[in-house]
Amino acid sequence: MSDNQPNQAYTFAKQFLIFLVVLNLGVLFALGTIYLKVDKQRLALEERETKMIRDSIIYRDSLRRDTNFLKTLRVAPMAKVSQEMTP
Repeated sequence: MSDNQPNQAYTFAKQFLIFLVVLNLGVLFALGTIYLKVDKQRLALEERETKMIRDSIIYRDSLRRDTNFLKTLRVAPMAKVSQEMTP
């Protein structure tokens, strides 16, 4: 029985090391999958943020154009009235 004990310990250690290697590979695979999902979400958020910034710039510029257009409408009738009132 004593001859068999070292052999059993060696076999157990070998199997345990194989188990640890497989476990580490599984953990690495899981972490890689999580990283890829997070990276996809980050890219989607960056794209969404870029679109929102672009849309806000377009909206701001259109408001500025509309405001300038309204200012020209307000100024034109007043200038016309002041010209008509002067003799």
